[in-house]
Amino acid sequence: MNKENNYPVVLMAGFLAFGEDEWLSKFLPYFGWWKTDIRKLFKVMGVECYTPSSGPFSSAWDKACETYAAIMGKTVDYGKAHSEKYGHERFGRSYDTPLFPDWGQLDESGKIKKLNLIGWSFGAPSERILTTLLAYGSVEERAVTPESELSDLFKGGHDNWVHSIISLSGVNNGTSLLYALDSLKVASPAIFGVYCLGSFLSNTPFSKIYDYRLDHFGLTVKPKLTNTGFNINTKAARKVIESEDNMFYDMTPHGSIEINEETKMCDKIYYYSQAACDTKNISGFSLPSKSSLKFPVLMPITSLIMGLYNSNRSDGKRIPVSRAKWGASDGMVNVDSSMYPKGDPFTFVHPFDKTEPGIWNVLPTENNK
Repeated sequence: MNKENNYPVVLMAGFLAFGEDEWLSKFLPYFGWWKTDIRKLFKVMGVECYTPSSGPFSSAWDKACETYAAIMGKTVDYGKAHSEKYGHERFGRSYDTPLFPDWGQLDESGKIKKLNLIGWSFGAPSERILTTLLAYGSVEERAVTPESELSDLFKGGHDNWVHSIISLSGVNNGTSLLYALDSLKVASPAIFGVYCLGSFLSNTPFSKIYDYRLDHFGLTVKPKLTNTGFNINTKAARKVIESEDNMFYDMTPHGSIEINEETKMCDKIYYYSQAACDTKNISGFSLPSKSSLKFPVLMPITSLIMGLYNSNRSDGKRIPVSRAKWGASDGMVNVDSSMYPKGDPFTFVHPFDKTEPGIWNVLPTENNK
């Protein structure tokens, strides 16, 4: 991000997301973890920084709607058309205290109050959907919703509300990890277990520590002070999965293609992306590097699975994934996927190069050896 502007920054979390208003963030901030709280770095620079809460396993569309509501201090509106299509409630949580209530308003000098969006991992497609809706709105939502009931998010015309989008290790074209785990016959039971765990924790004190925010699917409820007991709602868990309106579907290579077809770029917005690599090439195979040992339980295993996976399979929505193209990764997201959304205009740049809006400015990959 260029310090030529002083617009506030919104950090959009991805996999396992939690925001600044959640208990866990006080002790383990999502951006920085145990090392450095990124929010403090921006504060030192004199830049406001916000980390809105959104569902840790929700779809990119749902996370975009939740982020908008959190920033503006509104009730989440997932859209009439969207909610009917995917079989869940139209409205979600209410955010009583806006993070940046003046977003889109004019400052003392008559300039629009904009934001810089930084999306990590699955936060990248979520920020692209949010920006697309702000700029162009939703034709589907406008077609079925009376004007008086239509969320401002779906009206469009706000392409000047965002100054820049930054994608860090973004799942811009999916991750081969889900295909690889599916080939090992563990993807489906693992995903089912993830959503069952969400219903198991809901309505208990544990939901205050980690909240799935899937009330609109009937999987969870807003955390309460009372403990009403453990319960596993397998029906709701299957509903989330079968709807294809969830994070795991959106992170598949074919799910990401659908997102890329729905998102649009804006001529007024600066786009930046940077991939990270925690693997090394040995005889044509991408194997875990020493840096992947930062997370000794998970990252070396997922890096190895992704580095060895190769498939020419193409059935239904699924697309072929070659080891040569998709092998290198940061342990969760393929390097090639993080570069830029396929089909969008792009150019490779170096730090401090002059950049232009309306095109992906792809920075050199961060190679962690």
